[in-house]
Amino acid sequence: MKDKMMVYLSLALSVISLGYAAWVRQHSEELAMRALHKREAELVQHWRPKFKELFEGMGQDASRQLKAPATLEELFEPLVTYLNRVGSPPDSATNGTADKKP
Repeated sequence: MKDKMMVYLSLALSVISLGYAAWVRQHSEELAMRALHKREAELVQHWRPKFKELFEGMGQDASRQLKAPATLEELFEPLVTYLNRVGSPPDSATNGTADKKP
């Protein structure tokens, strides 16, 4: 009698754990995305003051540049834009070579 009870108990526990595993597999992407968005929000909140200091040090208007970014892409966008402007070659019309012929 005791052995039968253990067999049924282990069978029930196995069925419950298989059901839980199937449920987690169906909802794993949703759970992962929720955790990812939460972590991204934490990172943005942590790095926003440092980016504000960085922009103020570069002479940029930090309040205009960083209007409460929600994603890392929005946080880094002003920096990428600034670096693209700095690294771009000078315009040919402004350096006096527009009129010259080879």
